[in-house]
Amino acid sequence: MEQKAVKLRWPVVALLAIIAATALRPGDAAWFFDLPRLMDFALRFNSTPSRVLRISLPFTPSPYALAGTRRTRYGPFPVWVDQVFLAFTRDPITMTCIRAVIFSTLTAIGLLWLSRVMRVTPWLAVIAMLSPWMWYYSRELGDNGWNIPFTAISLAAYGSFLNRPRAWPICLIVVCATFGLMSHLMSAALFFPLALHLLIFETRWFWKIKWPLLAVTALMVIVAWPYIHYLLHPHGGKNPEELSAWRGWIFPLLGAQHITAGDMGYILQETWRKIHPAPLRYVWLIARFVTFIGFIACWIGMVLAIPLGRRALRRVADAGPVGHLCLIAWATFICQTLLYGIKRVYEHPHYQSGTWIVYVLFAWLALDTVPRRLGNRNMISRLILPVYASSLLVVTLLLAYQIHRNGGTRDDHFSACLSNQLQVAREIERFSDASPIEMQVPYWIERPLSPHALEALVGPAAGDRPTRRLVVRFRNAFPDDARIVVEDYPLEPNHGDDSLRQ
Repeated sequence: MEQKAVKLRWPVVALLAIIAATALRPGDAAWFFDLPRLMDFALRFNSTPSRVLRISLPFTPSPYALAGTRRTRYGPFPVWVDQVFLAFTRDPITMTCIRAVIFSTLTAIGLLWLSRVMRVTPWLAVIAMLSPWMWYYSRELGDNGWNIPFTAISLAAYGSFLNRPRAWPICLIVVCATFGLMSHLMSAALFFPLALHLLIFETRWFWKIKWPLLAVTALMVIVAWPYIHYLLHPHGGKNPEELSAWRGWIFPLLGAQHITAGDMGYILQETWRKIHPAPLRYVWLIARFVTFIGFIACWIGMVLAIPLGRRALRRVADAGPVGHLCLIAWATFICQTLLYGIKRVYEHPHYQSGTWIVYVLFAWLALDTVPRRLGNRNMISRLILPVYASSLLVVTLLLAYQIHRNGGTRDDHFSACLSNQLQVAREIERFSDASPIEMQVPYWIERPLSPHALEALVGPAAGDRPTRRLVVRFRNAFPDDARIVVEDYPLEPNHGDDSLRQ
């Protein structure tokens, strides 16, 4: 790929604006399913004293996190993040705001760095950050999403190492790989090919940097040892029988999802016909369809990457960083296909977070090569990036607007917005623990930890707490209103001790 002298000033300004935007209205973030469970882990471990290396601590570093659908527990890194947050604030909205800035900044650095390594326009990094998935995952106090910045920085760091071999990029990758794998093991599909490439193609440099690499690796092993110890023991994981035997084999072909508006129904739990006001439905439909440029570019890039990767195999020294990154990207695709096919992994969009960056590489390869071959005067060359960027921005803005308007969703892939659920938890805590609660919100009935974790964060209200009969229901102020309200009524005579508070 040819060298480009592209000024960074305006792309950096745009990235800073996007980072700031992710921190706007943090109360509109999601609060559902795994997020309360992670916070519950953090609350419990922070209140449990421990003794580490003969040092008494008032808390316990979590050794692991949640058990997944295949009974394997995830790593503790996301719980550690919540534990750190709890050290200075118990407000989940503040946590969300801080996390959004950290997450977006790290992801933007990784993308911008990768664009420099690949010698493509840095505006591609800006376009990727406009994705609705980047906005969504940056504001989610979850686990799997942390692999998005860790993998982006790792691939960029390895490309930088290939361009100019030094110890610190590889040491940085070891740190990112440790925390990435301790967020979700599916990122192994990327980190395994990276390590294999270093050992096979960069053996000479591997031995030259062995001492700093060994020191950082030893430190990360110490940090991760409780989780490593857990993984070394059988845990009885198996594939759920009800899952499809073939969908996992094709799921990696949709790896560019995070730079498109694909599978938006997973967040909204609604069809495009429910977007309000009505004229915006067609804007949403058209813009979302245009974002599928990301899928097409990825598939074209996978084809373009084949000769580059083949050259890296045959002429190691002459292939250049991009050729070797293409080889790694294809190896990652193969590893992911085997892993997801055998383990039947395809159910959720966040299962792409561990490898998403290689599909960004494929897409960027096509978005740089194809317009350049068509010529600067070709209309496709001139319009493809502005149209693609505009469509991603439109979908992200409409998604944010729809969530803010409705106060979230009524289903449990997003639920009512964090601020609304937090307000309801505060309202419940105004009353005595003996107050019976009639729960009419389905996902709070099925997952009672969602309100309980928030109640633990806010704590009981000061002063007298009256005993009343409480009803928690959807507000229903308009169609698709997802906000929750608490109504209190006098106790009925002889109501008994039938409180639903656990």
